[in-house]
Amino acid sequence: VTGVQTCALPIWAVRMAAGPDDRLQVDRVGEFRAHEAAAKCQLAPQVVYSDPGAGVIVSQWIDAPAGGAALFESAEGLVRIGEILRRLHEVPLPAGLRVVDAKAVAEAYLADPRVGSGPVPRAQYVHMLAACTASPAGVTHRFCHNDMHGGNVLDSGRLWLLDWEYAGAGDPRFDLAGVVAYHDLDLHATESLLRGYGQYSASELDPWVFLFDIVRSLWMDVADAWFTLPEPRRTALLSRLGQ
Repeated sequence: VTGVQTCALPIWAVRMAAGPDDRLQVDRVGEFRAHEAAAKCQLAPQVVYSDPGAGVIVSQWIDAPAGGAALFESAEGLVRIGEILRRLHEVPLPAGLRVVDAKAVAEAYLADPRVGSGPVPRAQYVHMLAACTASPAGVTHRFCHNDMHGGNVLDSGRLWLLDWEYAGAGDPRFDLAGVVAYHDLDLHATESLLRGYGQYSASELDPWVFLFDIVRSLWMDVADAWFTLPEPRRTALLSRLGQ
């Protein structure tokens, strides 16, 4: 209409927590600290408001027409994922960031009497954790996201990482293993990821993928979320766990 002036209003993304934080081992204060630190390095959208007690973070809206999930389906995309994880792991650890010990997380899930059993027998988890050879001995803790799947990455021509609720100071191999485990990557795809990262071999990640699978399956017990896994992914996960 002639003579009518319009102005673009800012668009924000609102992150609202859902689920029992104590059972899922989520630290909302730590989530805010991690998100804010990553945003300062342009690895995450800028935070404009947060209320950790209410589980709310409001951040910059990223116009990303390309879905993040597609990144994990090509060699080129996995190289880019490896590159952004390397950038994240080189960021100095934010003050107050919790240390994430993946085995301790699994043991806490397993010991929680409120958690029911899923398709993997509880006794089997004990044996798997005892057999798992993933060890952070001699590795310096890095700034890790720990939840790297397609829903937590935006591609606007550059990559942005979302949802920092499981971030912490941890072993970078566990972070990389999450990409492999979440997306059932084969050897060729894993090598593309590591080519972008510039360190480690697929065989070095194997015990960490096993540990990530254990933590992930226990998390699904806690969250009662096994039904959310598509059948091929469920079958692949249980197969890797020897079920």
